[in-house]
Amino acid sequence: MNYPQISVIILTHNSFRYLLESIESILEQTYNNIQLIISDDNSASFPAEALINRLTVKRTSNLEQIIVHETEYSRGKIQQLSEVFHRYCNGKYVMFMDAGDVFYSKTTLEELIRVFQKDSDNIDAVLSQVKLYDEWMLHFKRDSLTQEAIHAVQDNKAYNLVHNSPVLIRLPLASMIIKKDWLELNIEGLKSYKECASLALQLALLKEGMHIKYSNIISIKHQDEEFRKMLTQSEYKYHLFVRQEQISCIKTFLKSENLEINEEFSKIIQQHDDDVSKENIVLNKIKMFKRNTVSPKERWINLLKRHKDTLYQYSRKKYIVCALSCFVYILMINIAVYKLPLSYVHVLLGISLLLIFFITLSMFILYLIFKYRK
Repeated sequence: MNYPQISVIILTHNSFRYLLESIESILEQTYNNIQLIISDDNSASFPAEALINRLTVKRTSNLEQIIVHETEYSRGKIQQLSEVFHRYCNGKYVMFMDAGDVFYSKTTLEELIRVFQKDSDNIDAVLSQVKLYDEWMLHFKRDSLTQEAIHAVQDNKAYNLVHNSPVLIRLPLASMIIKKDWLELNIEGLKSYKECASLALQLALLKEGMHIKYSNIISIKHQDEEFRKMLTQSEYKYHLFVRQEQISCIKTFLKSENLEINEEFSKIIQQHDDDVSKENIVLNKIKMFKRNTVSPKERWINLLKRHKDTLYQYSRKKYIVCALSCFVYILMINIAVYKLPLSYVHVLLGISLLLIFFITLSMFILYLIFKYRK
């Protein structure tokens, strides 16, 4: 197999804790000609030097070049993407990832490039399926592409794809590999937007009449943004800001192509307007480039508040089993040591000791979680 260089660009902002997982999955790829570019958008804390040292030690033979880039101030994903592309990108093909995205298998890049090489002259981008997971990448939530969207891409029908707008809005940036030649000609036209990089790229591809080839390869495991960004009020406001920009992006495309807004997209717009009204937010006044960094402790507290009922339901059975086991154990000790028959006194004694033990242990565990979790 011929191995043209592919530039894998990872965009980060206050997400270093997820970045290492993405890097590990790239190091494991069987594809032998990768340029790895890591760009941080002025995070509150980004240990660039430590990251470079780590990559130097763990570097594998499949990496031709490693670049770690930091912006001087927060610019938003589109500006960040454009700057890194123009300054560093050398590959024939380009793939963008968010920190936390991991390849589904070790052969993912090799399989996707093989799709390109089968009909390189007639393909400008390869779109693949992405599996969406929760913040800890433990529970699968849904596929990024529905069957309707897949058929629209296969038929190269822009109207059908855009009118499946919920799919476009949820589509991760890492779902596509794009030819560098096309990006060089069109990336400047994306700068009117700041954050919805994936959607802007896809609509630009459709508007320019570029051909997108769908591959049924599962390429990426992706942390679902909606789950992660609604844990705090400040992050939820930012989520609404991005959603408004996505809606504006699709409206602009529909107008330029003389396409009407369909019923499904109208529902999305109405739901968004209701959410904004309910939160009493003026989105155009949000200073989006000063996104708050949420501490691990705050994330845990918000998570427990939002999901306390669910957590209780899951834990209740375990607590009951534990309580019964301790109760039986205490009674067996009493019987063995004192050789006494069972009585109400022993039952009450066992329950009292169990409650004291359980309350003390729970308080100690919560103390450790909030004090030492990093």
